[in-house]
Amino acid sequence: MANWAVDVPVLDEELQKAQWSKPCIYKLPAAMTTSAGTSHNNDNMKKSAAYLPHTVSFGPYHHGKNDHLKKMDPHKRRVLGYFLRRYSVTLRTLTDSLVSTSGLRQQVDRLEALPVLQRLMDSYESLDDKWLHDHDGFLQLMIFDGCFMLEILQWLLVSDSDKAAPAVSAFTGSVDECYYADNDPIFSRHGKLYLLSYIRRDMLMLENQLPILLLKTLLNAVLPTKPKVV
Repeated sequence: MANWAVDVPVLDEELQKAQWSKPCIYKLPAAMTTSAGTSHNNDNMKKSAAYLPHTVSFGPYHHGKNDHLKKMDPHKRRVLGYFLRRYSVTLRTLTDSLVSTSGLRQQVDRLEALPVLQRLMDSYESLDDKWLHDHDGFLQLMIFDGCFMLEILQWLLVSDSDKAAPAVSAFTGSVDECYYADNDPIFSRHGKLYLLSYIRRDMLMLENQLPILLLKTLLNAVLPTKPKVV
């Protein structure tokens, strides 16, 4: 028998099932996203604008790729401050929730025993080496982007065009004392009219998604007295 036959792997059905059950956020095939007439083998090929975020990036696929997306990074940092103050938690509370297995539902699936951060990394079909070798950087990305998305969702759920900030928290049901300024570029009447529609559009991009596990874990970390989000 030829030597190459020795290298043919023996199929493990359970291993195969586990391998393909991890990813939930995929990169679109180049055949779908590249401009007409562009070679798929060209490393510098351009994706059609229809498949790219225009205002804000969520997750690793488009993070820091364009200057116009980087403009949202300072807003993500300040929003994290509002998020921590609103729920009276520390940044350590959020990081601990993502690097441990505590607080997760006990299930037969062995994937549930993995740290949350590893499961978040596994959620992406194709991570760049930058993220695979920089767990701290990936953790930071998940916290900034996750809290920013939760704030956007909160704003969309309970705000109206005449308020500068939600009067009632969508997640706690209590009065929200952490108001944004009336002239806030995002969380204001102006922001809702002229910016939030573009942010919502970017949130629908397939390559611009966050794992639902991230949002659930962050909410469970800041709402310990409320029923767990499952």
